[in-house]
Amino acid sequence: MFEYLPELMKGLHTSLTLTVASLIVALILALILPSS
Repeated sequence: MFEYLPELMKGLHTSLTLTVASLIVALILALILPSS
């Protein structure tokens, strides 16, 4: 089981990074679009 842990953590970190990045993009778009 434990030999899969590094790959699992890497995949979790990647998906978490993508989630945070998409949230930031959505926030920026929400700030930009109403003003334009």
